[in-house]
Parts: sequence; structure tokens; C-alpha cells
Amino acid sequence: MTFLEPWFLLATVVALVPVILHLMHRQRAPRQLFSTLRFLRASVQRTRRRKILQDALLLVARVAILFLLAFGLARPAVRGLHGLLPGRGGLAVAIVLDNSGSMAAHDATETRFERARAAVRQILGTLNPGDQAALLTTASVDLTELNQLLTDHELLYQALERCPVVPGTGQIQRAVRRAVQLLDSSRKPLRELYIVSDCQATDWQDIADWFDESSDVPVLVVDVYRSVPPNLTLEDVQFLSPGPLVRLPVLTTARVHNGGATEQTRRVELLLAGRRVASSEPLTVAPGQRATAELRFQPDRAGYRPIQVRLTGSDALPLDDTQYAVRLVHDQLRVALITEDDSPSDPASDAYYLAQVLQLDEPGRWPIRLDTLNWDELSTEPLGEYAAVFLVGLPPGEPDRVLGPLQRHVQQGGQLVWVPASGDEPDRWRQWSERAGQLLPGRVSELVAGVDRGVEGGWRVSWLDRNSVLFRPLRIDPAAYAELRVFRYLRWAPGEGATVAIRLENGDPLLLARPSGQGSVWSLATVPHLDWTTLPVDPLFVPLVTRLVFSAAESQIDRSLSVLCGQSFRYPLERIGPAERIVVQRPDGELVRPATVGDGQTMLEIAAVVPGIYTVRQMDTDRVLLRFAANADAAEFDLRHASPRGLRQQLEQVNGRYVPATEELAAEIARLRRGTELMEPMLWLVLALLAVEALMANRLARTLPPAPQRPSGPHVPRAMLAEMDRVLARR
Repeated sequence: MTFLEPWFLLATVVALVPVILHLMHRQRAPRQLFSTLRFLRASVQRTRRRKILQDALLLVARVAILFLLAFGLARPAVRGLHGLLPGRGGLAVAIVLDNSGSMAAHDATETRFERARAAVRQILGTLNPGDQAALLTTASVDLTELNQLLTDHELLYQALERCPVVPGTGQIQRAVRRAVQLLDSSRKPLRELYIVSDCQATDWQDIADWFDESSDVPVLVVDVYRSVPPNLTLEDVQFLSPGPLVRLPVLTTARVHNGGATEQTRRVELLLAGRRVASSEPLTVAPGQRATAELRFQPDRAGYRPIQVRLTGSDALPLDDTQYAVRLVHDQLRVALITEDDSPSDPASDAYYLAQVLQLDEPGRWPIRLDTLNWDELSTEPLGEYAAVFLVGLPPGEPDRVLGPLQRHVQQGGQLVWVPASGDEPDRWRQWSERAGQLLPGRVSELVAGVDRGVEGGWRVSWLDRNSVLFRPLRIDPAAYAELRVFRYLRWAPGEGATVAIRLENGDPLLLARPSGQGSVWSLATVPHLDWTTLPVDPLFVPLVTRLVFSAAESQIDRSLSVLCGQSFRYPLERIGPAERIVVQRPDGELVRPATVGDGQTMLEIAAVVPGIYTVRQMDTDRVLLRFAANADAAEFDLRHASPRGLRQQLEQVNGRYVPATEELAAEIARLRRGTELMEPMLWLVLALLAVEALMANRLARTLPPAPQRPSGPHVPRAMLAEMDRVLARR
């Protein structure tokens, strides 16, 4: 218990005044002469006991009134029942510091993170020696002083100075739950939770879900937001090209969002390996609106090509002005064709026309390098080196012997393209799909033939998904497939998550796709042979097959060579060599050793904290083995602020308070530390006691006998006078 006006405790001595007056002016019953007391003795004793009790209660009421009045004016305050117990003290404090990307924004005269650091220092400065404190961050930071209760406050000051802003999304709910767990584990009777944040509208929702219903820890939210600064965000960058090959043009689209309060005009420029190769026209974007810029460039050589797309000029948040990417550009793409046919060069083979497209020109000039394999070679071939794997027909024997290599290929971002063979039976496809699972895009129901259905000349193609990764870079005229006919095909029922890229006029899919692992699986419903379809001699066939290869390479780039800041980048070690010979150069130039994870340590793991291009090199030769890009999460840079009124209403549900300005923090901490003031309930109790005292005094006054009248002369009883008259008469 604490007293805000302790000098008033001296006034409690006035509670002795009623006692002193009671002792000095005790009221005595008047004495009267009676002929006998036999009949009045019992009544007098009962009246006397009742009067003593009433006097005592009246005395207690008057003493309590004066004591409580003086005690209440001293403004006592208590935090919980433990505050009433002597000899117990100490404080445990947990501070959740928002270090997500939006905290780097400049509003007013400094960044929000600088203002948050000052608030944390102010909180730490109120602690006494022996008090416990913990500092937790919403975005992961590798500092040993964080996430634990410490009594050495200097360590927390040092950790605060080294703590950076992580350009990623903050996990504020996870940090708050961890903070509550730390406070619950402390034996200190007093516990406090502080959350220092800019209270983004996207993060501060459903605050009650952050806490358990049994949690009674007081919460103080310190808001470091001041205003909506002018800010333009580079939200999304996409690369679209016929293939990731040297000298093929790449179309880059950059979407820009104005999350500030004023209209802005900026340009978008693209840098390839540090050299500017493209720039857009000026974009004028109104507040809350978006605009898209288009840029084109051509990779000049093969390898891991670093790309930087950025906004010119400057604004309140530089972190969201740049996006990084890495494209693995090839001179040639390796493709595997797996078939039981020993001679795909035979025109009668089911794989003949497919092989002809995949090796269309001389090996040195055509961008696709074809390797023909049989099913027995699948288990020993490093499939990770192939952009796409074409499988003609089903493997002989049990599927278990090939499922493992194929599963690993798609898990690592590879692509499988299933093509039926002439001798395949629908029943075998159904049986195989039950074992293959996600390695097939659906299930086969039957073999459909035009001659059996009375369809003369086969079925036409009625629809192409132009938003598919296959056809987006191409401008395909419907006349290109107007003469295409399909005479026989396997009827596929698309599985969960599958999409149709080409559909026949009867509604059945001709080309089906489905994501699997980090890669994808495709299925062509017909055999690419003239006995089944005219597709091999149709103008659509060559761009279709080549786009299946190029899109596979592009998807591997998009999925495997980029990561968001705050996450870990993982890559199969089998593609780059043993981890002992690898070093990683971060965008700031620092060299770090990577970690390995997985069964048998098969995956390379690199923590991406700084945005930019990370380069993986071989230590002894300094050869570049791999590059990947780390980008800030664009969703984090929506600088809209949560409603203060809504924050207050939500915090009331979790025993929390909202501090809209750091200047008010000291007063709020003092109010939180002193707890609940008892002055008001004590004054109400004084009023109640005054009413009780008045009633008791009034009732006691009515029960007292009237005061006797003092006679003017000596009082002589009549009996005595009569006796005196008789005596005088005898004389």
C-alpha cells in the first residue's frame, strides 16, 4: 500500500478526541431517595447494560469517522490483495518492442523506432534494483539478452541500442503471449506489461485474443504514432518472359501504392547487376490509389543475375522503395524425357513428336538440352538439374520404385509433365493415381474415342486459359488452334487445387495443372501422336511444349530464389556442394557461415534479416554458387493507424490502458504503480458512519430520563412533616 499524501496520516491522532471527551464527560444517573428498590433493581440493571453498549458503539463510530477521514485524505492506493500484506514487494516488467518495418517511418521529427526506444528507456529508468525486466521484439532478432527476465538492467539497455528494425511483418501476438508467460513465471508480486508500437491498423485487431482469459497482468500500450507521412510503396514486382534465357526479352511490371496523405509523382527504374537498364515514365499516384509501371530488359549473360527495382526520390519510409530479385539465366535448359521406348526417334513412337520439339535445332543453338532416360535410370539421375521432366506413359511394375525421386523433385520446386502412351489402360492410371497422390493432377475415369461416340473428325479445342503461366507471355491467335482435333483422350477428373489450361469443346480438360510441394505437375490428356490428335502438326504444339519447359524454369526461380526478411532461406545442399566449403555474403558485406537442417543435414539454411542480394560462394575458389533475394514485406508498410477509440475499448477487456503520446508515459506509469486509490470508498464510508452516528445519538437522547429540577429550598418529605406535627401535638 502507498500513500500519495502521507502527511495527512498525522491527522489520525484526532481520532483520540472522542475517547478523551468520553472519559471527561461520562454521564451519571441522578440519585433519588425511594422507600424501597425491590421492584426497580432488575429494570435499572437492564437499562444500564444497554446504555453502556450504546455509548461504546457511539464512541467507536465517532473514532472511526475521524480516523477514516484523515486516512482517506492521505490518499492510500493498493494493487491487489498482496499490497495489503506487509513485507512483500518487488516488480516484474515485460516490454514488447515493435521493431517491424513500419517502425522505420519518419513522422514528425524522428523515426517511430527512435521514439519507441526513448519510451523503453523511460520505462527501464523507473525500475529499482532487484526488479525483473524482459525485452521482447515482434520481429526476430538474434540477441541473447532478449526474451528473458533479467535483474541486470544494463544488459537490457545494451540490447535496446543494438536492436534493429526488421523490414518484415511483426508477430505482435506471439510476442505478447511470450511476455505474459514470462510474467506468470515470476515470483514478484507486482507485474506489468508494456507494448510500445505504432499501432498499425493491420496488426491491432482482436486484442483480446492475445491474452488468456485467466490473465490479470495490467497492460499499458504506448503509441508512438504521430501522423501519416508521405509514402509510396513498391508493392509487387513480376517478371514475364518467354523463358529465362540469354537475350530473350523480359517484361517487368511494378505495382506502386500510395499509403500517404498527399499525391506523389515518382519514377520506377530497374538495375541489372548494379547497372540501370530501364526506367518508366513518371507515375502520379493519389492517396490510397495504385499505379503500374512496365519496364523491359534483356539478360546479357547466363548465371544468377541480381536485379533491383526501385522508386526514384525519397519519402518517409525508404525500406519499401526497393524490391530485389535474382533470375537464374541459362544458355540452355536441361530437360529429361523418360520413356520405355528405346527409340523415340522412330515416327511410330509415342514420344517421337515430343522429342522432335525438345531438340528442334542444333544442340549448340537450341536453348533446350534434351536427355532421354528410361525408368530404370530415374533413381540414380539427379533430377534437380532439370527444368522439367516429361514422363511418357506409366512406369512398369510397382510405382514405389519411382515415387521417391519424383516426390523429391517436385518438393524442391521441379515440374513433372505426364503424357499418356498408346498402350495405357484407364484402370492402371486409376490404380497408379491412388499411390501417387499429389504427383498427379487428378484421376482418370475412362478412355474416350470419337469413333465410339459418333464424333466425326474428333473434338475441337474451345478454350485456352490466357492467364495461365503457359500463355501469358504469348499472343496466341484463336486461328492458331482452329484446326486442332483430338480423336482419343483420357478423361481426367481434376483433383483438389487443380486448374484447366486447355479445354475441349465438350468441356473435358485437355491440359491439366496442379501445384505439388514447391513445384507443379501437369497432365496432357491425349497421346501427342497423329493416331490420337493433330496436335503434333498444329501451330500450337511448339509454343505449348517450349512454354512447359520455360515456365518450369521460371517457377523454380520465383519459388526458390527469394524470401521475405525475417524468414530463413533454404536450399538443397546437393545442388551446390558440402556446407563446410560454403560462405554467405550478406547485402551489407558481412560474411557468415550458413546452417544446415533436415534429415542428414540436407538443406542449407540462411537467416535473411537485411533486404538485398545474398551471395553464396565457395570458400576456396570464391566461385558464386548461388544468389537469392530478401525483400521487405510490402504488407507491413500500410501506415494506416488503428482507431484510438477502438483501442481503448478493446484494452478495457484485458485490464489495459492506452497512452497516445510518450510525453504522458511517466504519469501513466505512476498511476499504474500506485494501483487503485482508496480515498473515494473511504469518504463514502465516512458519510455512512456519519448517518449511523446521527441515528444512534438521536435514539440515545430519547432513552435518557429527564434531568431533575433543583428545589429552591431544603426538601422535607411529607411523612417527616406529619410525624413532626404529631410530636408537637402531644406536647
